[in-house]
Amino acid sequence: MNTGVNRLVMGTAQLGMDYGIANTQGRVRDDAALALVNEALQTGVHRFDTASHYGCSERVLGRALRALDEKGVATVTSKLDPAIDPADTSAVLHAVQTSVDRLGRPLDALLLHDETILDRWDTAIETTLQTVLDAGLTKHGGISVYSPKYALSALEKPLLSVLQIPGNAMDTRFEKAGVLRTAETRGVRLMVRSVFLQGLLTMDSESLPPHMAYAQPHVARYRTIATTHGMDPTVAAMAYVRKAFPSAHIIFGALNSSQLLQNVHAFEHPFSSTAYADFRTQLSAVPDNVLNPSLWPSAK
Repeated sequence: MNTGVNRLVMGTAQLGMDYGIANTQGRVRDDAALALVNEALQTGVHRFDTASHYGCSERVLGRALRALDEKGVATVTSKLDPAIDPADTSAVLHAVQTSVDRLGRPLDALLLHDETILDRWDTAIETTLQTVLDAGLTKHGGISVYSPKYALSALEKPLLSVLQIPGNAMDTRFEKAGVLRTAETRGVRLMVRSVFLQGLLTMDSESLPPHMAYAQPHVARYRTIATTHGMDPTVAAMAYVRKAFPSAHIIFGALNSSQLLQNVHAFEHPFSSTAYADFRTQLSAVPDNVLNPSLWPSAK
């Protein structure tokens, strides 16, 4: 079981585009991105998560790693643009090679970024993934999903050795569906994203944007539980996933070095069994239109 900082993965969507409901500063400037990646490496966070379609994220991250990671200790997971047909081997090879060139290193994992691919899974897709693996462009193949149904489907595919799922103090769907247990049994690495639910869990429930007002009771309940156990929302979010997903790699975002250090320290914060039980029991009925950002209404 991994319990330390080596389990943390810095998400880098914010290096390439505006990202997160609580983000009011926009995309991280290139000079600040360099400082942020440097702080991550110095703190012991050597894993990074990006995507070819996260604006200029791959390019900015690659530039930083070339400047800062002379020993090549950093590993990167990236995702295939969902606009690319995964059965088109030539197109996928070109796209992944472009990602590798931007990042200046082969990928640790290439993730498909459309869970519905699993509905049309066939030998052509398997051939493409195997070709990318054989070319040495990535060590692992995997997929990022939103729902437990597709997570369980992915765990049946031998070529998918990495599975990225959402997980946070409001969301127990994957554990209840047996995803964690099945992944461990089959030796599939779990990566957990959406720890802060794209920033929703760190916001004051009274300050949610109008289009998210329906989430107010759930956010308020989350903050009340955190306060009851002497934690601020950030600490509660990070400490919860450390306990709930004891073997997974945990993806977190940060807009600056101070926020990065805050998140790392929060991950290491003590978290009692009583606090864990309270979050699980009192937030067990949060609806999917809160848990799944793809179902959030657009801002007016």
